Amino acid sequence: MAKNGAVLLYCALAVFMLDMSLLCKATDEDRKVHIVYMGSLPDGQSSPVSHHLSILQRVVQGSSPESLLVRSYKRSFNGFAAKLTDKEREKLADMKEVVSIFPSRSFQLQI
Repeated sequence: MAKNGAVLLYCALAVFMLDMSLLCKATDEDRKVHIVYMGSLPDGQSSPVSHHLSILQRVVQGSSPESLLVRSYKRSFNGFAAKLTDKEREKLADMKEVVSIFPSRSFQLQI
């Protein structure tokens, strides 16, 4: 009887772990790389990367901004590329620091 209970417990645990891994994968698949154009760098900001991470930190839920930041642009223009959900993209678009956001076509096949 104890063996049957242990087997049942292991099966239930395996199903739970499979469900959790599928949920995490679905979250990753919902993210798409977008390029966020921010215009000019604010006065007194020494590091564009830290500024980009702080902006990203304000909109991401349950993820670290460092893991979502794909690239920080600091020479040709002020902006960054990041893996975002639709909700995060909408929040960023509403920020006064953000000029525009558009999907990245170059990263679509790489993620």
